[in-house]
Amino acid sequence: MAPPIFKKISARTGMSYDSDSKSLYGTYQGFSTVLRVSANNQYVLTFWVKELSTPMQTPDEFFSGLKQNHKELSAYSFQDNRLTLLMRGKFGANGTVELILSILDEAVGYLRGYYTDCCVSCGATENLDIYVVEETPCLFCESCSNQAQLAFTEQSHKSKAKGGNVVAGIVGALLGSLIGVALWVLIYQLGYIAAISGLVLSICTLKGYEKFSGGRMGVAGLIICCVLMLGMVFFSQRLAFGVEIYREFASDYGITFFDAWNSIPAFLEEPQISSAYYGDMALGYVFTIAGGASVIYTQVRAMTHRFKMKKLERTERTDVGVGV
Repeated sequence: MAPPIFKKISARTGMSYDSDSKSLYGTYQGFSTVLRVSANNQYVLTFWVKELSTPMQTPDEFFSGLKQNHKELSAYSFQDNRLTLLMRGKFGANGTVELILSILDEAVGYLRGYYTDCCVSCGATENLDIYVVEETPCLFCESCSNQAQLAFTEQSHKSKAKGGNVVAGIVGALLGSLIGVALWVLIYQLGYIAAISGLVLSICTLKGYEKFSGGRMGVAGLIICCVLMLGMVFFSQRLAFGVEIYREFASDYGITFFDAWNSIPAFLEEPQISSAYYGDMALGYVFTIAGGASVIYTQVRAMTHRFKMKKLERTERTDVGVGV
């Protein structure tokens, strides 16, 4: 369902709302345009035009003046056949609607007679349609839209076919995880909870696999990295505790590190020691999972992503204007 502001603009301009791209689009007074909301909640108005004849004012002169008249117009860009106007809304829906319609009308008034719709890629002026490529609106001719679809399809196939070297990836993940292990042991010896090292451990493990494998991580790589991370958390806590025992008793009793390592089960029979030991390990797992979650999510999205290119069907109304 279109937001109330878009509904009001649609009623005044004849533009249509696309729920998938959350965009208002159509042909207004002969010019294709798209209105959408940016990530920082500003309104983005886009045209695709090329010059037919030299206007009385240069684009910079006109849009600089427009920006002075409308303080809410925060930025504009006109390059590569794409005109983009970025504006903040006013207080209240009606004020925002009037602002957007005013800027739309003034921009179209400037373009009319000197510019014409064109393909953003090749500059063609016939057989044009608005597409949403991933999340970016574009005006393509039929030829360029077919080329774009073909290019992205081929790229998607190549990406899926590009498998990494699993053995090299395992080596990279292991080396990366050792960075986290070393940091864990160091922080533990300083008397702090080593859980923060789990963040480093998870990220270094995943990045190490990706770098050494030389390709996509894939499902196998993710599983290997996850198993390795969980195993390294256990090993890190065990190693840190063994080092602490060794440092505490080596000078007085002449024990070796291996003696300290083998004595860990006996120490863990003490409830107070066991509680602290497993508490630190639990925090380590939490931080490791938290640190790896975003990287894993990104990898899963890359593996499951399908290229999206959607044509926005539209009809032109010639009986509309912002004053109607």
